[in-house]
Amino acid sequence: MPALPIESDVHLGSLIRNALPTVSFPHTQIPLKCRRQFRVSIFALSTMLFSSVVLLSLPVVFGLCMDAPDETVSQWQSFVSQHDKVYESAEEETRRFEIFRHNLDKIRQLNDEHGGVTTFGINKFSDMSEEEFSRMFFEEAHNKDEESYSLYPDIEALPEPPASKDWSKIVNLNVKNQNSCGDCYIFSVLGAIEAHKMIQNPGRKYDLSEQEVLDCGKQFDCVGGSRSVVYGFVQDNGVTVAAAYQPYSARKNRFCMVRRNTPMVRIQNFRTLPKGDENVLRKVVGNAGPVSVGIYASTQFQHYHSGVINVSNCPKTTNHAVLAVGYGVDKKTGTKYWKIKNSYGKKWGEEGYFRIARDAGNMLIMA
Repeated sequence: MPALPIESDVHLGSLIRNALPTVSFPHTQIPLKCRRQFRVSIFALSTMLFSSVVLLSLPVVFGLCMDAPDETVSQWQSFVSQHDKVYESAEEETRRFEIFRHNLDKIRQLNDEHGGVTTFGINKFSDMSEEEFSRMFFEEAHNKDEESYSLYPDIEALPEPPASKDWSKIVNLNVKNQNSCGDCYIFSVLGAIEAHKMIQNPGRKYDLSEQEVLDCGKQFDCVGGSRSVVYGFVQDNGVTVAAAYQPYSARKNRFCMVRRNTPMVRIQNFRTLPKGDENVLRKVVGNAGPVSVGIYASTQFQHYHSGVINVSNCPKTTNHAVLAVGYGVDKKTGTKYWKIKNSYGKKWGEEGYFRIARDAGNMLIMA
């Protein structure tokens, strides 16, 4: 008997549905690896009777998928759709699915260990291995002149701050997405400048161009950098608004493309805070506004969904730059926290924000 012509997945699915109504291929909710195996089996056996093809292929399909529960497959498909995931090949999608399944086990383990203080779940990083995720972070670079920078003036004269503060409820802060570029240090600094400009100019919206700073600062790239150098760059050169420059591309372009007479946002000066002094940080955030800070982002960040992160035995280094926008006490658990704006987009964490333990003695946070 000549080989059966198979022109498309849709045609194939209709042939199988007619032969065996309980099968709904290719719309069956199974991973791509199972669909691909099903297709290969049919091609390989297409010289046989069609009924035999179906019967012989089904054990292969269901044998591969028996260890992938329907719930896991459904979660995978929702994840791919929600985060607009596109993979280069079927093999790559299969590999990512296996990593995803492993991460589901890790998420369950973390939720068991942290007893409701922190909630972990599926997010944009759920198809990445722990090793891949850790490579996104770089030990924060420090400028050799940092020790000579001026400290925030009259810290002791600042009034006692309110019991809680959340600047994200007061000014319209921008939650952005750095994507695959390790330029969190630029997002952190420009986030602080945007926030203070909006505090100083109520009703105005500021959206500054991270891409312009990345392109135009020769010392900036996608493998980490110094926040103080970014502040110095903006102080000396200014920064354009995002609408006046090329869209963000998560990579450094070869040329700085600032046009002549482009309006620039500038700062007159910047100040540092004593390293690791959370009481001083609370005074400044509570009275003045958001502060660019460096933290140590542990692997818990990969699976973070909500709640307060509390990591024991933090290294004495920082590997991620973010923006401290407030502080408070969690009503459910009584845990004191810092509220932090991240640069992973609004689909990550608590609509782009996360909270870390405050005054716990084991979280590194440097302003």
